[in-house]
Amino acid sequence: MAALNRPALPAAINPSYVKNLLRTLNVGEHQQTVLNDAFADSNVNAAARIQRFNAQLPWQLMYYAHSEKLQERLSEAAFALICQVMDMPDAIARDAVDGTSALIRPLALLGAASEQVITVPGVYLLGPKNQAAGPLVLLAPYSPEHGLKEYESERALLDELKTPGALQRWTLERLTPTERALCKTRLSANAGVPASASLASLPINGALFKRLFNDNALILAKLLTCQSSDGGQADWETIKRVLSEDLLEATSFIWGKLAYPVTVWRSYRDIKASAEDLQTHHWQPAVKSFVHGIAQLVTLRGSMEPREPSAIAQGVASTDPRWQRIDITGAARTRLQYLERSDIDLGALTLDSNLGLYVDSSTRQHYAPIEGKVYPLQPRGKRWVVGNSNIGGLYVKRNTAKKWVMESSAQTPRFNLFGRLKTWDIVRNGMNVEADGMREIQQLFPVRARLINEGLDLATHYAWTSYRNLQLLKNAPTQTTPMHQLIKDFLGVPLVLPEYTAAIEKVVLQIFAALLDPTLRHAKSRRFVVGRALDDADFVFAFTVPADQLKKIYLASKFFFPKLDHYRNYMTDVAFPISAHARASTLIHELSHIVCKTEDIAYLEAYRPFSDLIETTNDRAKGLRGTLEDIQTKALSSHSPLTHLFAVINPVTLSLEDLGETSYEESDRALAQVFALTGQVTLDAARAEFMSNAKVRLAVQLGNADTVSWLISHMGRQLHTNTP
Repeated sequence: MAALNRPALPAAINPSYVKNLLRTLNVGEHQQTVLNDAFADSNVNAAARIQRFNAQLPWQLMYYAHSEKLQERLSEAAFALICQVMDMPDAIARDAVDGTSALIRPLALLGAASEQVITVPGVYLLGPKNQAAGPLVLLAPYSPEHGLKEYESERALLDELKTPGALQRWTLERLTPTERALCKTRLSANAGVPASASLASLPINGALFKRLFNDNALILAKLLTCQSSDGGQADWETIKRVLSEDLLEATSFIWGKLAYPVTVWRSYRDIKASAEDLQTHHWQPAVKSFVHGIAQLVTLRGSMEPREPSAIAQGVASTDPRWQRIDITGAARTRLQYLERSDIDLGALTLDSNLGLYVDSSTRQHYAPIEGKVYPLQPRGKRWVVGNSNIGGLYVKRNTAKKWVMESSAQTPRFNLFGRLKTWDIVRNGMNVEADGMREIQQLFPVRARLINEGLDLATHYAWTSYRNLQLLKNAPTQTTPMHQLIKDFLGVPLVLPEYTAAIEKVVLQIFAALLDPTLRHAKSRRFVVGRALDDADFVFAFTVPADQLKKIYLASKFFFPKLDHYRNYMTDVAFPISAHARASTLIHELSHIVCKTEDIAYLEAYRPFSDLIETTNDRAKGLRGTLEDIQTKALSSHSPLTHLFAVINPVTLSLEDLGETSYEESDRALAQVFALTGQVTLDAARAEFMSNAKVRLAVQLGNADTVSWLISHMGRQLHTNTP
């Protein structure tokens, strides 16, 4: 030691003095207090912290185990055990999957003190339910040498545990002084007598992640007490490493510290160093740093590839293929994560044997084990859906083995192209965004960019031709023009009054202006987003977000691939652009939400081809045309049956449900729109006003997005005379 600003330090200030001074400061005790406060259930961030831990831990441990497997330190069978436990933390739900065999238990010593079982905090064993059927995996977070280690058998683990060394030392240090004294003699090298310690089996059956979280807090608190203890220097170094910013990825497994950001940061530093060396002409260090940085990213990318299912299939102890068929990294499984309840212990709930569901006696919420996960269920008529609200959800059923499974998409009721669950569920569940803005779309998906422009062009043609036909209508000497007849049939009136024409013209001009808006039509427009809808992907064309200040239009895969080719063989006009028409109608529909403040009161299937272009020479064609005409005539018009007006059919019970009382969709906004436009406060009164007052009827029709789309496309499909 030496002073920086004076010739020499006093003789009493030496390394021993400084070390003693640091010990009296007791940094560890202070940090322990901070940590205990942060992990306390009363902490304001406690729930969010546990939720993050539950979400990160399974993927973190499986990632670490996968890297160990690639380095041949874990077998395929051991890796499968880890995946089963982490992906299916509840034992009852896990056991319901055919082919699973894993359980997790704390390291517990039996025989150290009569029949007393001594549990080692923060050390766990993962193995098959039949202990002789496969390997045993020791999980010891924070242990420098035994973070994750596979043993051939329980006997092999005991042999190492009874041998002086890192594992024995780590195990004993986790115990209280009294327990340590009891176990120390039993874990000696010559402890071969029957009274020596053996392993007890105390499986953790439910709320696994909560148990691991609490154990983790206890371990960290204990490590923080080692600063001043004799022989605790190794533990003190461990806790300093845990709480440091820079974490060596492969040294040991540590709860809650994801290696991905660290790896990316390190690779960035290496590549940055490479660039600096290149600028100074230090060629060899530059190349070395660059290769090192890229190698880290490649390693990380490789670890993120969904290879786990195939690896399990090759090495899992059980040969039952049903566990192997579960793709634990598949999109269909991972996108339901927000509905999983890893905090629920099915063993603590009441089993309804008739339904095969578990019931929380305090909340009356039903839960089901489905493919190893615990999900909340809600009844929908005679069926059940995953979810804990009346909005959204996937249908589930019991199979022939009386186990709950997800229904296939073919069995799930669908409502129409835009989806009754469209806006709120898609916004909530999200979209896998593939390109944001026309510049990205053009670069990544040039064909999609062309199809968007094609849809905009046709929609603009519909709107402009509609406007020109309305000018013709206003100047016509009689009310016998095609435009007059279209509006008469649409509105259900004998005469087209000027006020009707004015109302329609206002909406047409709003849509026309929106289609010509430079923010929409510019080659670098930021208002289009393309991607894959996570729910109802086969039926959702597009959606908008009502509160979006940027007025973006989110285009799903269905927008580009509408799959309406079954109409092609029955069209009288073989050149009619079926797909382009669907895209144009969709854009008008979505723009009406933005500029006309329309809602989805009823659906007219406006995206489909014009019904009068469908021939009637065979039964199939007649069916297609008749169904479409029936929907478009009766969905929202004077021809609508009164009981069907402002109501939708529940696809489960096939009963009619009024807007605002629907069991499978959010319809409050549509109900509020109906009340606002009719000036009524009950649906019965609103229906009567709609039927008796043509002006009100037109206002409601123009307040419905699909009606606006239908009307503009029909009015603008052709120009009926030469007009300026």
